[in-house]
Amino acid sequence: MYFFTPRGLKIRLNEEYCFNQNFKSETNIFDMLIQVELYALLRDYFAFVFGVVLFLSKEEPWTIFIFTFYITLIGIFIPLFYPLLINYHFISFLFFKRIHAILSACYIDKVIIIVLGIIFTNWKSVFVYFIGFYLAVLLGFIINTIWARNIFKKHGVVIGDVERIFINISRVYFSEKTTFPIWLKNYKKFMKVSV
Repeated sequence: MYFFTPRGLKIRLNEEYCFNQNFKSETNIFDMLIQVELYALLRDYFAFVFGVVLFLSKEEPWTIFIFTFYITLIGIFIPLFYPLLINYHFISFLFFKRIHAILSACYIDKVIIIVLGIIFTNWKSVFVYFIGFYLAVLLGFIINTIWARNIFKKHGVVIGDVERIFINISRVYFSEKTTFPIWLKNYKKFMKVSV
């Protein structure tokens, strides 16, 4: 009971329910799944862009650590909250996010960060950049795990970060406005009937 995005990101929801919603007429499911991937990579994208700027500005290691940590957390949480996602969705630079997705698939973005960091600052700055990034990812993982467990205990449905991103992206394309609790309630009803 799951499906995948084009690049293999697993979404643990019922495919039939998710793709048979009352979407706007111009909605393309493939594009929605691509957007889920891009939003799941938002933390990497933010950290990469800010990392490049911080290294080119020759910032101090402590500044690099703080900015990388916080911008990565912001990238983690934007797609998880619909009001944040909807605002970011309309001002985002889709072209640049797609280029970054290609770079990140082969870890080229990390190589660029390492090279720029060593050229413009030093190895300590590169080290603290990655410490800040992975510390934020770990904190995001812990918060998401607690959140997912609470939803599972309450509703019996697995909703992790990727599922929540999919739900929020799909809500952008619904022909009528809905909320996360309403989506979840309808999903549970469907699952009871289909079993």
